[in-house]
Amino acid sequence: MAPVKKKNAKQVSSGGSDPESEEYLKKRARNNQAVKKSRNKSKQKAEETKERVDNLKNDNQRLSERISEKEKQLNDLKSLFIETAKSKTDVVNQDLRALLADGSDDDNDNN
Repeated sequence: MAPVKKKNAKQVSSGGSDPESEEYLKKRARNNQAVKKSRNKSKQKAEETKERVDNLKNDNQRLSERISEKEKQLNDLKSLFIETAKSKTDVVNQDLRALLADGSDDDNDNN
């Protein structure tokens, strides 16, 4: 009995076809097309991801600037509120002193 010849991996994957056969060349052409399509799809996805990252960075920068503006406005309003509250407190204290002074004069007059 003659020894059995083992097929190598290339022969198995190509179905044992001759590398010069029409069937093999068609399979290679289809595979090359699929690889090209896959690489283009990956490249497109990478470009879309980069564009999205750039857009998110721009949005983040714009929002950070907006936060800074709002914090400045908040600090300005706090200062204004404190000044207004302080001046009203001063007016109320002056009015109380005046009332107390008038009240103590009235007490002295009744005696």
